[in-house]
Amino acid sequence: MIENKELLNIFNADYNERISYLKQNDLKLAHYTSAAVALKIIDNKEIWLNNVGNMNDYREVELGKNLLAKTFNKTDEGKRLKNILSEIDKDLSKNLIVRYNKIVDDLDNTYAFCLTEHKKDYDKYGKLSMWRAYAPKNGIAIILNLEPFIEEARKTSAFTIPMFYYDYEEFADKFKEFVDKIEENIDLFKTITTEEALEFLYRKFLVSVLSLKHKGFEEEKEWRILYNNIVYIPDELVIEKFEMVNGIPRIVYVLNFEQLNDFGYSTNLNNILYKIIIGPSDNPKQLQEIFIKKLKENGVTNAESKVVISEIPVRI
Repeated sequence: MIENKELLNIFNADYNERISYLKQNDLKLAHYTSAAVALKIIDNKEIWLNNVGNMNDYREVELGKNLLAKTFNKTDEGKRLKNILSEIDKDLSKNLIVRYNKIVDDLDNTYAFCLTEHKKDYDKYGKLSMWRAYAPKNGIAIILNLEPFIEEARKTSAFTIPMFYYDYEEFADKFKEFVDKIEENIDLFKTITTEEALEFLYRKFLVSVLSLKHKGFEEEKEWRILYNNIVYIPDELVIEKFEMVNGIPRIVYVLNFEQLNDFGYSTNLNNILYKIIIGPSDNPKQLQEIFIKKLKENGVTNAESKVVISEIPVRI
């Protein structure tokens, strides 16, 4: 575990900015899905992480790989970063390249559970674009409180990150900002071991690839719980299963969220659930009744006030 707070602020600047935005605006995180899947989440207290290759953006991960490779290997800023790293240790740049190249293909084996930022303005309706894309008929939005997603989990190597939506120019600008920060703080890097410096840089490369999406998806404002048992340390809480997803057999990784009670507060369903919104449906009132009963069965208090029917007038 990386402990140096000054260096963490350098490497996590964009992440910390998004966390601050969530807190300052009192946002929640929402998962849009079918009613059937939502019931499984409630009954089993578990979420399914799907392979990133099955997401709507068919260039998942590849975009991040390509932009990082181009910027690091073929630009002046990439050369500048290598020169700065050589001042810290003559082999640091080479070792970073070797370590990253060993796992770059394995990044395709990353699994994700997808969420979107939820404003209080959406409490009545949900978000139209999300209904259309992920729950067009008989869908459910599960709205979750923020705390489990912004604290470091100690029991699992699964982790939560925001997605960023950059074209090449924007990515290059962010890369330059990062190089500037390393150059400005080079003396700080010299106070830690070469292996620690390598770990910081390696993790930054991984997250840069895994958190990048095409700008066409920017309005989704997505966050993800990610798991990769090849690149990161595997753990016993995330279990591989074979499941049918939309009629297609898939490998999924299953995480029981109630087993993650290690944040200083409870992660049971009653504590993490903010609201359930019934989307455009054949019989929304019946779905509302079903979900109220299910929440009560699973120990959720004030269930009636937590299940609402979206007032958005969409034809299904």
